[in-house]
Amino acid sequence: MINDTFKKELIYYILIGIFVVLVDFISYHFFNKTFSIDFSNSKRLSYLSGAVLSFILNKRITFKSQEKKISEPVLFSVLYFSSFVLNSFTHDVLLDYFSGNYPFIIATILSVVINYLGQKFIVFKKK
Repeated sequence: MINDTFKKELIYYILIGIFVVLVDFISYHFFNKTFSIDFSNSKRLSYLSGAVLSFILNKRITFKSQEKKISEPVLFSVLYFSSFVLNSFTHDVLLDYFSGNYPFIIATILSVVINYLGQKFIVFKKK
């Protein structure tokens, strides 16, 4: 059976994730509409905005990390850079096959899964 700590972590991660995806989504359209940045580069900028917010909120709230070591932001950056490359590639490939927000949604779901596993088992791993 799943323990209470894991359930709380998962709930916080999902709630924070929804908030971060909302910021990502709004930023995506904001960069495109306000600054006339193409959808591919708007996605890259919005993803980075969400990544910074995700690190802060998940470190403090979801995984309750008190660490002050440089390893956390470094590992997080490596994880998010890898996820960013996959997110960006997936988004751009899917633009050729889908219209609307489908490329954004599919790329985001893929990133969410990878980022959760990486944060839980690598970045904010409990010792």
